[in-house]
Amino acid sequence: MSPLDDLEPNDEPLDDAGSLLIQLVAAVDYLRRGVRQRFTVWDVFEEALRWQLNVDEDWTATDPLGRVLRMTLGSDDHKSIADAFGIAVRRWVQASAAIHNDGLTWEVSIARKRPVVS
Repeated sequence: MSPLDDLEPNDEPLDDAGSLLIQLVAAVDYLRRGVRQRFTVWDVFEEALRWQLNVDEDWTATDPLGRVLRMTLGSDDHKSIADAFGIAVRRWVQASAAIHNDGLTWEVSIARKRPVVS
């Protein structure tokens, strides 16, 4: 069973990916401070594509992102790699919000650094 199985279809246009990328960064920031401490945006890309392709690869193996990108390039499921990538990342953001954020949209934490005191 994939984390994407219970998601509602999202036909939001991929043209304005700015809010999607902000949510992605907010999700990674949140997860790094908790349950996935060494998690990176690159890990999101690999995981999102793997979930989209419904592939259960060993993601601790050498170059998991390269492996899943090669699988995506060989897939005829999407019009373009950009569409496949955008859809996969959008669905990852939705699924990670459902799993780790009570289904709420990821919000960016603006003030992460302590103010400079002179």
